[in-house]
Amino acid sequence: MAAISGRCHRSVGATMAALKAVGLAFALLAIAGLPGQRTMRLAGQLSDELGLPYASLSRGQPVDGIYRRTVVLAGDKLALVERSRDFTLVPWRAVLDRHIGQPVSGIISGDGVTWNFGRQRGGPQVG
Repeated sequence: MAAISGRCHRSVGATMAALKAVGLAFALLAIAGLPGQRTMRLAGQLSDELGLPYASLSRGQPVDGIYRRTVVLAGDKLALVERSRDFTLVPWRAVLDRHIGQPVSGIISGDGVTWNFGRQRGGPQVG
């Protein structure tokens, strides 16, 4: 009888550990969604201020427009790039500060944006 009781106890313990792990996974997913929620809230405020809609960009998409300013969100710096009909927020880099009010272009990559500054001649660049 003691052996059965011990097995049940271990089984219940393992089940509780699994449930805690699942709960932790859900908590981590919820936390991961917070930056997106904060970004959308900031984008709404900026949209009201600029009179332009916000356009979210993802990896591989081009960024073309006028670099207007830096925006700080939860300790992270973002670059506000105004395009002809909208604006977007992308990861900031120090090299951008020399180009406030100027045309910038780049491609969103996994670790930020690969930037080109000023007007470029010719077709798209590779690399």
